[in-house]
Amino acid sequence: MASFCQLLSRRYGDQLDERGTQYIHFAVDGAKRMQQLINDLLAFSRVGRTTDSFVNVRLNEVFEGVRGTLSLALESSGGKVTASDLPTVPGDPVLLAQLLQNLIGNALKFRGDEAPRVRIGAIDRDVEWELFCADNGIGIEPEYAEKIFVIFQRLHARDVYEGTGIGLALCRKIVEFHGGRIWLDGTVESGTTFRWTLPKRPAVVLPADLEADGAPPASVTGPVPSSGPGPGPATGPAVVAGPVVAAVPPKSGDRS
Repeated sequence: MASFCQLLSRRYGDQLDERGTQYIHFAVDGAKRMQQLINDLLAFSRVGRTTDSFVNVRLNEVFEGVRGTLSLALESSGGKVTASDLPTVPGDPVLLAQLLQNLIGNALKFRGDEAPRVRIGAIDRDVEWELFCADNGIGIEPEYAEKIFVIFQRLHARDVYEGTGIGLALCRKIVEFHGGRIWLDGTVESGTTFRWTLPKRPAVVLPADLEADGAPPASVTGPVPSSGPGPGPATGPAVVAGPVVAAVPPKSGDRS
């Protein structure tokens, strides 16, 4: 649709008045936004289908790759992204890269008057890692701590900040697929800090869990989403290969 509208504009643009040109612009813009929405929905729907790609993921390497992908956005905004020593965790490297890219991308997009500064770090929590993404942006009011993780929910108009309202919902789905949980740190005084956990050992999903979601039965090794904020875990029995930590966000004073 966008391509044909652009062809129409190039061939017959000199025969259109100002309103006709504006209508074509609206059509092209709408088609591009629909394309982005479809791509985001496809990415959202694919999470959780299989854990065949689970390997030991070096998050330091994932971070460097994401920083390279966002190099143009960093250069245009004057932003800087740093990371402390990140752990190696079991998971899907593509999905974990998408998680970091969405969080860092949001930090660059929702920036304040100063050049964006983003910091990624990790804290050892016994059987799991607690990671965080902290920025100096415009921040998020604590009252919206749950709303921001709901698909299609936006806190700003599209003409102020672009986006489809799927990014943080996708982040939650990725984290829970890996057996962790994600939340907004409401104790920070400025900027925005997201925290999420990733288990040090994966859990085992039984075929019954896949059948409950309508997927064909298969022998799959992968995590069971923890309880806590957001959608609950899949129904059906599950066997855990290691200890499972109750999904309780840290106390308000527990900050890195």
